[in-house]
Amino acid sequence: MGWGWLQLSTDGTQGGGIRLKYPDAAFTTAVEARADLQRHLDRGADEPHFAKAAAAWRDASPTAKAVRSLPYAWTLYEIPRGSTPAAAANTTAREQARHLLDQPSAAGRTRSSRPWQAGPRFPLVLFVLGLLFLGGCGLKLVADGLTDHREPTCDGKAMRPWDVCVTTRAGRSGSSQYTETYQEKADALAHSTDFSVPLGVALLVLCVALLLWRHSRTKRRAQWAKEQEN
Repeated sequence: MGWGWLQLSTDGTQGGGIRLKYPDAAFTTAVEARADLQRHLDRGADEPHFAKAAAAWRDASPTAKAVRSLPYAWTLYEIPRGSTPAAAANTTAREQARHLLDQPSAAGRTRSSRPWQAGPRFPLVLFVLGLLFLGGCGLKLVADGLTDHREPTCDGKAMRPWDVCVTTRAGRSGSSQYTETYQEKADALAHSTDFSVPLGVALLVLCVALLLWRHSRTKRRAQWAKEQEN
């Protein structure tokens, strides 16, 4: 049994393949493989991804087995007795490629993709316009609900206390008239439910929730970007 190190890289596209690189000879111990990987990273330090990985690998815990700087990832692997570095490297790649290229590395210096990174970003202009629309509708409903005295009306016109509203209704057997006094209409309005204020408040609460969500999402994006730079 021996040890080796494996370099995996991808072009960053969803359907892109994974390229492998590994030493032809096996190392006796994991310490030797770790040291050789460090030399490999240091030799390529002119490339930013290698430079970041070299620093992370140098500072990583002695028990760490992987480090990455997308689109590259490196890992130590065991070579079973009777196997070759090439066979063990390909087996390790099949088993760990997705984990290494999508998840945080054992060295702990890099971060994986987060849900708020996936997919296209929702345009800020549309988000603001949506908030303004919802907020405006909410304020209008609340204002109408608080200022609406719900005066009785007849045929769209306000009634006076002495008015009687006569409504003609046409049916199969002919037309009929239906009369309502001002007080009858007022009593009916008093016992009806107006949902304007609750609905307006719900829209305003939704606006606040969306604003807080957007702020939190933007903050996480900025924090992730800062960690990637470091």
